[in-house]
Order: sequence, then structure tokens, then C-alpha cells
Amino acid sequence: MDNADDAVTTDPLISCLMVTLPVPERFERLKQSLAGYAAQTYARRELVIVANGGTPEALAAIKAHVAGLGRDDIRIVEPPGSLTLGALRNISKASARGEVVCQWDDDDLFHPERLERQFEALTRSGAEGVCLEQVMQFFAIERLIYCVNFHIGGEAVFAGSLMCWTRTPIVYPESGERSRLGEDTDVACQLVERGGLHALADMPHLYVYVCHGANSWSDWHHRSVARYRGLSPGLLRRREAQLRQDLSVFDFGPGAVTVQGSNGPAFAIGGDGETPYWERPLAPLPSEPMVSCLMVTLPVPGRLAYVKQAIAAYLAQTHEPRELVIVIDGRIADPTTPQIRSHVASLGRDDIRIIEPPPGLTLGALRNVSKANARGDLICIWDDDDLHHPERLQQQAAALVQFGAESTALQKIMQFFPRERKLYCVNWSPTSENAMPGTLMCRASAPIAYPEAGQRADRGEDIEVMWQLQTRGRYHVMTDQPHLFVYVSHGQNTFDDAHHRRIADGFGLPQALLWQREAALREGLAAFDFGPGEVTLLASNGPAFTLGARGRR
Repeated sequence: MDNADDAVTTDPLISCLMVTLPVPERFERLKQSLAGYAAQTYARRELVIVANGGTPEALAAIKAHVAGLGRDDIRIVEPPGSLTLGALRNISKASARGEVVCQWDDDDLFHPERLERQFEALTRSGAEGVCLEQVMQFFAIERLIYCVNFHIGGEAVFAGSLMCWTRTPIVYPESGERSRLGEDTDVACQLVERGGLHALADMPHLYVYVCHGANSWSDWHHRSVARYRGLSPGLLRRREAQLRQDLSVFDFGPGAVTVQGSNGPAFAIGGDGETPYWERPLAPLPSEPMVSCLMVTLPVPGRLAYVKQAIAAYLAQTHEPRELVIVIDGRIADPTTPQIRSHVASLGRDDIRIIEPPPGLTLGALRNVSKANARGDLICIWDDDDLHHPERLQQQAAALVQFGAESTALQKIMQFFPRERKLYCVNWSPTSENAMPGTLMCRASAPIAYPEAGQRADRGEDIEVMWQLQTRGRYHVMTDQPHLFVYVSHGQNTFDDAHHRRIADGFGLPQALLWQREAALREGLAAFDFGPGEVTLLASNGPAFTLGARGRR
């Protein structure tokens, strides 16, 4: 949009628009947001606070605090009734007196130059609106801060940072799903469709999005955003000097804050020079560390053969010393629990133990039980329906020791579909975990905890733990030994068959790479019994070669 005809001789008034729910638990963050407004370097501004719902006591506290500031540029609007967030944002825009409006959330932190820099971008670009392409994302409880790039996927900007001309014909949705969650994304998309939205890049310090556990979006959503869109530790370290300078204006409270990369810490700010935990020396391991293999199994007939196969793979391991802890999931009637007990007893081994916790525990809780019963220096996930190379424990333990890591996992694995007799070599590097969660090995001392309740307690619980380990640093990924683990997609897995096929199709290596590695793959996979008949090693773009037959097909 060309604003040449609308030029003004003085800076236009910018109306900052805040919507708040007056409840006691939001009051301290609202005061921080007001302080961020008061500190702005852009002079001609006003703040419109739309307060709806909540408690009379909290509303009175907001009014008293605003009055105490002694400013005539802050107004409180109290619309009647119980309105959606989208409707309240429309009211805030309708109440603005400025030529420009800017979303100003009540629980985030704002750099003093935010209005000035965004308005410069708005006028120079000739756009109808401007949003930040990158922002900082602060997890207040864990004291972690990410630099998040919204250019990676989705709407390409952070919608909550919108500044636009007041005359721009945007309307927030007032009903339906998007009226209470994602209403600002809807408006950003309106501007994108009109060709009127400018993305302001490389100024993430202007906006700190605070994740405090009571945001509109779930904690899981915010953590996914940070890990999928966060800059890498390497990029953050290259920008360390600038980020330190830009973030120095913010008060994050007492103690150090870790500037966190997408898959590990980059550096720390604050903390009076305290050594970050990821740089502190780890306790030495024994020359022959004991590995506790942790298996959780559902005692149903369809899994019994797989359980026996996983136990056989444990017995074939070259690493000593080791143990296998089998935790029986008691949520299902146990038709095969006696067979599992009998099979283990027939082996005559004192390094295999069966734990039978009470029924009703989630998968996350069962994994915590397995960890609590481990006696080893290291623990290793040993799923009950997958195939493990005899050298898996030996190779992973050696990598963990060699790299001084707290944890290690495989980035590439094999994925087998037994019904079709198809085998893929899958690269997990595009994921936020950067490795396959089921291949985790870590020190038993690592303070990990699987979620025992909520959405991730029964599916994806291992991803949560991988993220915990990444956050702590010393998370090592083994990049090129896929033969150590074969993930079996048999149709009765925790995730459905479509999920497994998306992984294989989306992350599978192409033919050219498989042909280059054919000799090594044949040698590594020779340890496995895939049953009678040929197995096709399939690439993302077609078959590469077969196992059990000569030559490439």
C-alpha cells in the first residue's frame, strides 16, 4: 500500500491495544507489560486496556495501579457481558484514537524500542501492517529463553506482534473456534492474503513472549514452537554478543537464564558468573558401566512373540555388565503375564527382573517405574516389539563415554514393515528430537521424568524426555549407525499405521544414498532374522535393493 498521499508532518499517534482478564494471577505480569509501555522511546502513544470478565477485586487493583502511574495516555475500557477474545480485540481497535494500532499483550515483555522500530518498518515498507519474523520466547519456570523464527512454517510471522494502520480493514473473528484461540493469526492471514503484511526480520529482542503455564495456548504447543522453530545453538553463539546487548534491558528475575537452542543450550545470561550446569564436570563412569535395559510391555497375546524376540536380542548383546528390567502394564487383563514369567524363568538368568506395578498407570508412569528399578550406571530404552543389533549397547555406551555425554540416541534407524516385508533407512534429523526417541541411552543420574498425566502420558512420552535431555545439554546424537536398531511397524504399535508410513515416506533415505551404503547396510543387517523370503530395502523414491537375494533389484 502506498502511503505517500497520507504523509504527516508529525509522528502519528500509536494506540497500543491490550485485552486482559482481570484475575489476581495475571496482575504481576500485567504490571510488567505496563512498565514496558511506559519505557517506550516512541513519544506519541496511548494504551487502551480492554478489561472483561475476571473478578471485581482484580479490576479494582488494575485501576488503582494505572491511577498510580499518573499518566493521561492510558485508558481502561469495560465492555459489558462475557465476550470472546476476538470480539474484545475488535472493541480495542474501535476504541483507538491513533492513526496506528499495535497489539500489546498483557503478559509479555517489550523492548523500549519496539514501537519505534516497528513504525519505521511500517512506513519504509509501505505496507498495511508489520509483524516480527523472529521473537524471543521465555519459559519463566525453567528460566529458558529461545530465539524463535516464525519464517519456518505456518504463518511466517509472529501474529501477536502486529502493528498496522488503523484504517486497515481487519476484523478479528468473534465466534467459532478462532474467536478464542488464534484470533490474531486469523488477522495476520487476512493481511497476507491482501498482500499488505511486511515481516520485520532480525529484531527478535523487540518482543519477549512469556510462557508461564497459564497462556491461552497449551504448554505443549509453546514447547513445540520453541523446538521446531528455535534457532540452533551454533547460530545463537554466533549472535551472542548482540543478543546479550539487546536482552540486557529486560529483568528476568534473580538467577541465570539459559539462552536455549533448538537442540541444546547456547549460553547463559545473568547469574553472577555461575558456571552453567551443562559445563559442570560429570561424575566419572566405571570402566565397564552397567547398563539397565528398560522394557515396558502390554501382556496381550499379539505381543508375546515380539517380547520373546526382544529378550533374545538382549541375551545376544556383547556388552557386559547389563540387566533387563521388564515392567508389566497392568491396565489390561493379563492373559500372557504367566507366559512371560515362565519364559523368563526358563532362561535361568539373574540379570532379568519382572516388575508388576498396580494397574491403572499410564505409559509414562510405567517408564518411570522402570527407571526407578534400574541398578545400572546407564539406562537404555528397550522396547518390547523392536529388533536390536548385538552391538547396540556396546556401541551406544562407547559413544556416550567418548563424547562425555549425558545421553545419546540414534539419528538414523531401520524401519521394518513385516507384512509387506519392506525395510526403510530413516533419518530422524528433521525432527525436534534430532534422533529416534526409542533408542535413548543416558546416565541413570540424569534427572529425567516421563509425563504421568495429560496428553503426552500415553503417546509421545519419550519425546518429552528427549527434550528434557536436550535442554540440559550434553545430548549426543549418533549419526550413522542405523543397523543398531530396527523399528518394527506391525500395525499394533502405540501410534497408528498411517503415522509410521508418514515417517518412512517422509524421512526415508533416497535410493542414491542407499546404493552408496549398500555394502555396509548388508553387513550390519546380516545379524537380523527377518523371517523367510526376501526383504526389499525401500527408498523414499523407490526400491533400492533386496536382502536375501543376490544383486540389486
